[in-house]
Amino acid sequence: MIWLFGGFAILEYIIYFRHNPHFFQGDTIFWFYRRHRTISDFLMSFFKLDPGWYRPLTDKTIQSLFYPVFGFEPAGYRVVQYLLFMSVIFATYKLAFIMSRSKRVAVIASLLFGVHTVNAYTTYDVAFVPELTFTFFYVCAAGAYLRYRDSHGRRFFFSSIACFVASLCSKESAVTLPVMVVALDLILNRAALRDAIAAARAHLIILVLYIVLVVEYLGVQRPAFRAILDRPGPEVAYRLALDRTILINADYGLSWAFNIPRGWQTESRHMDPWAITFLKFFRAAVVLLGLWLMFRPERRIVIAALAWFFIAILPALPLFEHFVPSYLFCPLVGLSIGIAAIADAAYGKIAKYSPAVAALALIAPLTLLAGICAIAARNDAQDNRMLGWSSRLASNSLSALKAKYPVLPSNTTIYFSNAGEPGLSWDTSDGELFKIAYGDESIRTLYWDWGVVITKELLERGPLIVMKYDQFHFTDVTKEFLAASEPPVGYQVRPEYRLAITPDVAKRGEKYWLSIAGIEDSDVTLHYSVDGSPVRTVTAHFDNHHQASFDVSDQTHKGLYKFVGFRKAGTEDWIQAAASIRID
Repeated sequence: MIWLFGGFAILEYIIYFRHNPHFFQGDTIFWFYRRHRTISDFLMSFFKLDPGWYRPLTDKTIQSLFYPVFGFEPAGYRVVQYLLFMSVIFATYKLAFIMSRSKRVAVIASLLFGVHTVNAYTTYDVAFVPELTFTFFYVCAAGAYLRYRDSHGRRFFFSSIACFVASLCSKESAVTLPVMVVALDLILNRAALRDAIAAARAHLIILVLYIVLVVEYLGVQRPAFRAILDRPGPEVAYRLALDRTILINADYGLSWAFNIPRGWQTESRHMDPWAITFLKFFRAAVVLLGLWLMFRPERRIVIAALAWFFIAILPALPLFEHFVPSYLFCPLVGLSIGIAAIADAAYGKIAKYSPAVAALALIAPLTLLAGICAIAARNDAQDNRMLGWSSRLASNSLSALKAKYPVLPSNTTIYFSNAGEPGLSWDTSDGELFKIAYGDESIRTLYWDWGVVITKELLERGPLIVMKYDQFHFTDVTKEFLAASEPPVGYQVRPEYRLAITPDVAKRGEKYWLSIAGIEDSDVTLHYSVDGSPVRTVTAHFDNHHQASFDVSDQTHKGLYKFVGFRKAGTEDWIQAAASIRID
């Protein structure tokens, strides 16, 4: 056993951790900024949401414990991530053995689970500690429950309860555990439904208490639940939808479960066509052998594994436009066990005729699968927008600032001209990265893609730094940026004057129209910026229909135009605007 897990430890280290240094991605920085400062803060987190989630054991525990030791040096946190990940591998092995009573099934399941491409996420950064910790306790709770039902040992019962509570305090998806243990009891132990429910009553009571206290009273992700009835706009990050969203997410999930790339989330795996073809053949072989196994005693393990996958993935399926591969981490525990049982049965059948052929038929596809997944996971960790892409942006922006400004005066404003990377605010957690790094809460960070420009009030607030983004590089362009910009002004908020642009996109030879309710037959001076440029000005005449038209010619600069303010002829007040158009 020691040699086995030593081998797994080396394999996982080589795939996910060796020569893989990187900084932190956006979500991790977000939780670094909100880390606990005292034990009291940690204890109080069990009685409130933070922010919108109830994960007192995981969201910022690692950051809180180790930031005083490691600071912003990633290496120490990688060690913690590695230990947590290996704990889940060990728990998966134990659960597979409990379900199958076969060490070979347990080994194959651990291998399949350990090399899956989804682990590019869960091994990447401490932002995924909730996924690791919730899954670890979830698997332990299920395994202990099966041992309890088999032996009636009270220690297994209380272990299952304790792990269930810990899992609930790690991530909300643990709510499915009572259904899971009932399903496993029905399938594996052939228990009567009434007996299975009665045996899990303690788990069900805890679930009810959790729903009452956390979901109803504290209101965990209340906007997401409200979105079921009234779908909001993108200002609500997590939205639930009980419609075809569930089928779409399930379709994607079933592809990702077999490591087959689909959608923008998996483009960064850079898989060769032959590798994708192999994965599809692998999926087809699993399905066909699984159907064959339905006529053998091992079918109960496969059915239980499928139940695990679909029950565990259920909370994530209604997520509207926010279904990501990392949500498959816990469901894959069950699917890995099911595929391992299928592979073991096929091996046993072939071994009756030729042990050598059986060994080759088992080892060859698993080795090829592991190699494909290892390369894809390394690519994903490096180039995925949520992973390596994000951490490079955060690291490079901080390094560029630190190199030019080792110390920043109080009330410094950092302005990013980031038209080439509109998501930069997420990668730097709205500038909280710089507050942490410089230890100064007065630092303010603004981003061009917010529709923000440099104003008179901004210059009066304190020192200003303008950083321009280009292909992962950040350059200080403060002097030239201010010199090329129109003189900064202050914009007033006047709801009665609203600037609108139609259409959203215009091409050469077309026209677009600006309209301002309340302004007619008058010249208007407008301030705009294009692709992160300094503020420019243009004057147009608005007719009796409150409109002004613009022709798109060969000389019109292509890009995203953001109109930020305007002033009517004969007046001194600049009025704030927020409208944009893309010229292609």
